[in-house]
Amino acid sequence: MLISFDTLPKNARIWIFPSSRLLSASEVLKIEEHCSAFLQSWTAHKMDLDAAFKIIDHAFLVISVDEKNTGASGCSLDKLHQFVKELGAELSLSFLERLNVTFLQENGETRILPLKEIEQKIQHAEINASTKVYDITLLSVEELSSKFKVPLSTTWLNRYLMN
Repeated sequence: MLISFDTLPKNARIWIFPSSRLLSASEVLKIEEHCSAFLQSWTAHKMDLDAAFKIIDHAFLVISVDEKNTGASGCSLDKLHQFVKELGAELSLSFLERLNVTFLQENGETRILPLKEIEQKIQHAEINASTKVYDITLLSVEELSSKFKVPLSTTWLNRYLMN
């Protein structure tokens, strides 16, 4: 059952799907339509899931489930990943590419680059320890609200910083 993201408890489980490129306004609308339809009928073991979605900064699709009544299971997660894969294909992008890094430029704009380019930008001091990057490894609504945009130095990317 589709519920509002704002009504989710702090411990609600999340899955963050990074877009391989920034989304246009029309793509956001299309994603909202498809997600609403999918989540309205998403189930686990024939039980409705209390699920919500949010699109953040035209770069991320976040799906969440309040597992108080019913938790997402193997088959329901397979359905979610298949839905996200098909949605990406329809929009000629991927939400499953994990070798891209999304960060905020100094001017506040969101940017998505392949990891190799991030390494080069760090080496050329175009990105530094304080550059805000998005952490896509978070697992709860609470983490999303407090730990989504963090300094590069606090992430696994800090290994590319020159000492």
